[in-house]
Amino acid sequence: MKNKVKILICVALCVGLPVFFFFNLGKYLDVTQQPLKADIIVCLGGGSLERIQKAGLLYEEGYAAKDTLLLVGDAEANIEYMRTYKPELRFVVDLEPENTGEEIYAVKRYMKAHGYKQALIVTHPSHSRRVSLLTSLISVEGDEEMRFRIVDSGVAWWDEERYYQNEIGRHAAMSEALKLVYNFIGYGILDKAGLLDEVKSWVVNYRAAHEEEK
Repeated sequence: MKNKVKILICVALCVGLPVFFFFNLGKYLDVTQQPLKADIIVCLGGGSLERIQKAGLLYEEGYAAKDTLLLVGDAEANIEYMRTYKPELRFVVDLEPENTGEEIYAVKRYMKAHGYKQALIVTHPSHSRRVSLLTSLISVEGDEEMRFRIVDSGVAWWDEERYYQNEIGRHAAMSEALKLVYNFIGYGILDKAGLLDEVKSWVVNYRAAHEEEK
C-alpha cells in the first residue's frame, strides 16, 4: 500500500510540476516594471521595432536624465528608425555585442565610463527575466551602485497569463526558458571561473571543423 502511495505521489509530481511550470512560465519570465527617471535609456538589439519605438518615446517624455539613449547589439534597424523618425534625438551606438550577455557588459562599461548609476533597459517582456539575471551575474569593477529597471517594449503578442495561446509568445517563452539555463551556466559558473572565453572558442572551432566536414 505504501509503495502504491509513493508511486502515485511520484506520478503526480512528474505530471503536475511540468504543467504548473508551463502555465506559469509567462508570469515568471515577465519582470518588467513601470519606467522611472534614470540616467540613461538603453535599447537592446534584435527583436522588433517595438523596442526602439518605446525607447524613443521614453526619451521624448524625459526619462533620460543625462539626455542619452544607448543602442547596443544588433541595432542597424534601430539606427535607421531613429534617423528616419526621430532625427532630433541624440543617441549613442555600440554594435559590437553579439548576444544579450555581451550587451549587458557593454551597458555596464558605458555607465562606468560616464559615472552613471541608473538605467532603463527596454526589451520584450519575455526577455526581461534573462536580462535581469544577467545584470546580476555580469559584473564590472565599480558596478555595485548600478541599478537597472527593465521596461516592457509593448509588443502586442505577449500576455504573461496566456502566452501559450499565441504562437510567437509560446516560442519566445520556450526559447527564453532554455536560454536562462544556458546563460546561468555560462555567466554564473563558467565566466566566474574564467572559462567562458575558452569554451566559446572551443565551440567556434568545433562548428568550423564540422562545417568543413560537410
